[in-house]
Amino acid sequence: MGAVTVLFLAAIAVVGLNVFRAAAAVAGLRRAELAPRRSGFTPGTYELAYLAEHLAETAVAVMHQEGRLVASRSGTVTVTDPATAAETAVAAEATVILAAGPTRTRPLAELLADRRLSGWQLAEASPELRERLVASGLLRDQQLYARARAGYDSAPYAPVLVGLMGAVALWQADLHEGPLGLVQAGFGVLFAAALAVALWPRPKPSHTTELGRKVLARARASADGESPALVVALGGLYALPPDHPLAVARAAPPAPPEPVRRSAPPVAPPASPGPSDAPPGAPSDARPTRSDTPRSTGRQDPPEPGWGGVGTGGLGGGGCGGAGCGGGL
Repeated sequence: MGAVTVLFLAAIAVVGLNVFRAAAAVAGLRRAELAPRRSGFTPGTYELAYLAEHLAETAVAVMHQEGRLVASRSGTVTVTDPATAAETAVAAEATVILAAGPTRTRPLAELLADRRLSGWQLAEASPELRERLVASGLLRDQQLYARARAGYDSAPYAPVLVGLMGAVALWQADLHEGPLGLVQAGFGVLFAAALAVALWPRPKPSHTTELGRKVLARARASADGESPALVVALGGLYALPPDHPLAVARAAPPAPPEPVRRSAPPVAPPASPGPSDAPPGAPSDARPTRSDTPRSTGRQDPPEPGWGGVGTGGLGGGGCGGAGCGGGL
């Protein structure tokens, strides 16, 4: 029975350790999110934009509202602020100036699609804003969330381990004629507890806390008649009236791409007509090639009359030469 007791105590330790890790992780996350509820922090435009994940659009709206950016009906925006990105205190506005390029003019859709204005890039560029929201309990601390999730890492293995221990304990109790019913009941309770911890709901991934979601809901409910920058912070550029300059620039069709100019290929000079190109009946100046010359058969044909050359004659016959025709002997 000593082995059964040791296995039972080991199973209790496994279940207790997993329960403690999971409970401590979740309690730490909840405590960090619920503690600042009495802080009385009032979020501003950029804090609300960070919570609603409209930080880049809000920076454009704030600069337009303050006259540091103008929008055209063709869909482009121009940064008119003489300050450089290094001289801008707000990180999101400095990133907008950098993304506008050296001409400081760029289509609005192309500007907002710039990689530097993506959500996680701006979040990394605004650490003080994130820390302020985390300290106020409006934004979830991702490090605490990762630790809370890690508290459940070993939980799925606990039921398997307790089940194996119970099987060995039953084998030992049967071998030594121990109390099988008591062993089954004890390990059954421990297995159920380990399974409950393994199936317990994990903390859900979330950008904001419960308090942050409530603050956003209250701000959206009372956003009527507020400044365009605050409207964009809570709902993006789509929340603007359709006649707003930024809304007009957003809805403008993209400019057609410039046609690609290609140089014309060089024209080859006309080829001289060959023998096959001559019209029917026209004399051909082409000389026969070696392949066109008929091969000799070994027999010499007699020369034609009147053709220049040395005349040949025979007995009783006449021949014609280059000096005329003469009679035979």
